[in-house]
Amino acid sequence: MKSLPPVLLALLLFLLAPPLTTAQASSEGENAGKATTGIRSGVWTGTLAIRKETKGPAAPRGGTKSASPGSPAEEGSSLQASISLRLLDRGLGALLDIPGQSMFGYPLDEVSWTGSRLSFSFGALGPGEDLLFEGIYASSLDAVVGTARSKSWKGSFRLSPTEAELYPGERKINVKVRDGHLPGTLLIPESGSAASSLVIFVSGSGTSDRDGNNFNVPGRSDSLALLARALASRSIASFRYDKRGSGEAYTKASPGLSVSLDEHIDDATRIVAGFIESGDYSRIIVVGMNEGAWIGAAALNRLAEEEFFVDGLVAIAVSGERPLDLLRSSLEGLSQSLQDEARTITEAILSNRSFPSPSPQLADFFASQRIPWLKSWLGFDPAKELSRVKTALLLIYGEKDMQVSPAAFEKLLDARPQAAARIVPSMNYVLKQVETETENFDSFTNPAYPVPEALVELLAAFVRARPAPQSSFSYIRK
Repeated sequence: MKSLPPVLLALLLFLLAPPLTTAQASSEGENAGKATTGIRSGVWTGTLAIRKETKGPAAPRGGTKSASPGSPAEEGSSLQASISLRLLDRGLGALLDIPGQSMFGYPLDEVSWTGSRLSFSFGALGPGEDLLFEGIYASSLDAVVGTARSKSWKGSFRLSPTEAELYPGERKINVKVRDGHLPGTLLIPESGSAASSLVIFVSGSGTSDRDGNNFNVPGRSDSLALLARALASRSIASFRYDKRGSGEAYTKASPGLSVSLDEHIDDATRIVAGFIESGDYSRIIVVGMNEGAWIGAAALNRLAEEEFFVDGLVAIAVSGERPLDLLRSSLEGLSQSLQDEARTITEAILSNRSFPSPSPQLADFFASQRIPWLKSWLGFDPAKELSRVKTALLLIYGEKDMQVSPAAFEKLLDARPQAAARIVPSMNYVLKQVETETENFDSFTNPAYPVPEALVELLAAFVRARPAPQSSFSYIRK
């Protein structure tokens, strides 16, 4: 009898094998992450091929004969794509890349794995179309092969272990926070001598990760990764981490809940304190990108109360407008009665008072599960927080920034007039060098755009307590 090809044999074994149980996941998973064969944590790359068999929601972005999300997909539509799975340690989930669909770092649901079985759910096909991946490890291939199925889509996938690519000098470390650890990347320059200065990056708003990317935005920019590597070329070490709810720390946020500013501030406080207490660096500078600067400032103020101090704070592309004022401005298009209701609810949230159920137009924004986040966000005053920082402060504005207005930036200058303020030519909101409006928008999702050399020179000078270089300019009010 002629033997089956290894891939077909593995698929057949998968289909005949009993379902993966919780007990199996617990017992086998204890040692799976340490194994050199079998399914283990790390990067797995391969292919996915699925086909639409019945009418229903659309396929992911792109794909053969398939349309964009939300548009009708005809029976017979298909998707064939290269995929990359970043399988985290047991219990921490996994992230999926589909580069051909401009999807990177997509957090997966219901991830379970042992040394021999893998399953996870991918929820980007539309309502009711969660794609369930179930695979089995084929030792002869050192690969996972299996099926991918939803209500309307069916197909198969294959994944093989791939050596993770790290930039020279980079290594992944976990840093301690209140309830465990957050993952990050420490970059030590390969200059032959130990770096005496450390930059700690705090990424921007929402689910921005350590590299400056957000899975909710198609493509990636890699802004913070590029900036860290540019500083390494100048013998400056850096640490960047995934905030709670982002990147490899996505399971640190409760499903359906936004992480509050207070939680982010507490994490940053503990992380910075850990590096101070290590005594490994003679100078420590915190660099925050937009909302990350708010987090960094508040963390340093908390540390000052504990008699912990760093050597400087850099706030890049940051607004001084209060979230409370932003909310009020956004409500101006509503009827006066709705504006009054929103104001009453906001005052109740900030003073810890109960309030009646919101009108339908306001129900989603003031949903009960959002209240902790709203209280933290609406009660924050960025200008006041930065004015209290007891260390050298550098404010940086990008000449091509279309998201933060000069007026919003200048609120910080009003609050801290003695702070150094510089403008970086041709720099936009995501710290990329651009010239045209088209380049500006493209740079948000395209890592090919460089961070401005002027920004790197300015940061390097600040870290070393040297005068600002002539490649950037003093910020002058118009």
